[in-house]
Amino acid sequence: MPGIVTPNNYKDVKVVPIAGGIVIKVAVELGRAVKRGETLATLFSNDLAEAQAKYLSLLAMLEADNQKLLRVKQLAGIGAASRQELEEITALRESRVTEIEAARQRLFILGLSRAHVGNLKSPSQIVSQVTVPAPIDGVVINRTANLGQVVGMGMEMFTVTDLSDVWVVADIYEQDFEAVNVGSEATVTSPAYPGLFIRGRVSYIDPRVDPQTRTAKVRLEVPNTDGRLRLGMYMTVSFSTPGEERVTVVPQAAVQAVGDHQMVFLAVKGEEGKFIQRVVQLGQLVGDSYTVLKGLAPGETVVTEGSFFLRAESLRLTPSS
Repeated sequence: MPGIVTPNNYKDVKVVPIAGGIVIKVAVELGRAVKRGETLATLFSNDLAEAQAKYLSLLAMLEADNQKLLRVKQLAGIGAASRQELEEITALRESRVTEIEAARQRLFILGLSRAHVGNLKSPSQIVSQVTVPAPIDGVVINRTANLGQVVGMGMEMFTVTDLSDVWVVADIYEQDFEAVNVGSEATVTSPAYPGLFIRGRVSYIDPRVDPQTRTAKVRLEVPNTDGRLRLGMYMTVSFSTPGEERVTVVPQAAVQAVGDHQMVFLAVKGEEGKFIQRVVQLGQLVGDSYTVLKGLAPGETVVTEGSFFLRAESLRLTPSS
């Protein structure tokens, strides 16, 4: 049955800035492979600068509160200030300490390091640039950020996805529901890669049936460490059901008719450019591949591209056959 390659949504991450600002640099393009922590973009952020300025202002006010508290304590000691005045300035100072801690945590959230915040003592140390890092190793599959663009905190700028494994989504008919379950194995093939058979496993079956097509969506998890499978590619999915005998399959493009026989050509191991032909007995056509009933063992390498020319050359050399 036909299927289509989609990203693994559990490894698909929307990248958003932790502070709003103006985009002053974009470091990656679509399709670029990135590592976790790598800078994707840089922003000029008033939010970050204002948060640091507020933090410095609170520190200055705390210093003033400390001096005032010291004076009131001295005056209270000689009876020149009331106990109420002392309690009021003490409460004000404690409230200021709480505000400073909240402002400090805000700076951490905006991406400043503890070392930077700890050393922040004057306006000359205020930084206004925010980097937007890659959250995971993966590939940039979407980009909405452009130079000069104003972005808000939480606005999507990129999508990074891990393509080391992907989903193949197919439709199964009602009559096949009993044979396919979560955990069922399947074989995935593509016309783009004749002879390539990838094993996958069913990870989800939609409980809903489309009222028009009478099918349900089935999702397979398929390894893609070499990156061959691209998002949106069409695939053919063949399911292995319990008790089903495993058979050898061969790409349709590899089979050539010679007289009354079906033939395939195999490369001679260790002898580059030499091929042998072999008669095979074929079963049914599944997608773009035949099952092989006789004449070919699992793991043998057959010629796909160019098999027609090998057939023509074989007939030229042995016309009587």
